Amino acid sequence: MFLKLALKKLVTVSPKDLGPTVNRQLERYLRDSVEGKPLPDIGIVLAVLDILDPHLLEGKVLDSGAAQFPLTYLALVYKLFEGEVLDIQVTEVKKDGFLGTSGPSSFYVSKRNMPVEYMYEGDSALPVFVTKDGQKSVRVGETTRIRIFAPVPNPDGFVCGTMEGEFLGPR
Repeated sequence: MFLKLALKKLVTVSPKDLGPTVNRQLERYLRDSVEGKPLPDIGIVLAVLDILDPHLLEGKVLDSGAAQFPLTYLALVYKLFEGEVLDIQVTEVKKDGFLGTSGPSSFYVSKRNMPVEYMYEGDSALPVFVTKDGQKSVRVGETTRIRIFAPVPNPDGFVCGTMEGEFLGPR
């Protein structure tokens, strides 16, 4: 889920920011361009931890007067893996499944990916999935443990999970 990775990025610094504080400006430009953003096949960069070898930086001056610097940096990355088990906070219950969140990711669990003993009850103001014996339920605001089976978000932006399996379901 959380990884510490060495990553590379080409950072362009405007001419007004070149000078004695260029290292600080590079760090600011880097943080602004990657923190909180998803990188394809890598995950979401949560934080830049350190710039590696900042004293060895060699920039290339562009025609505009700006300079480009190839940076190698350590980052804290959030990435989901197939088969990973995690707890999510249920945000919405629908007839065909439920939605939830954990960290920066949103999840969807279809009714087909729940144990057969869960029944949908949408008669009340707050819909719920409840077991036939009434012992366990999935409701808005509660925590539910799921296993990820599709770690790449679908077109709607949701990662798909399942509640089928040992030790999965409402907490």
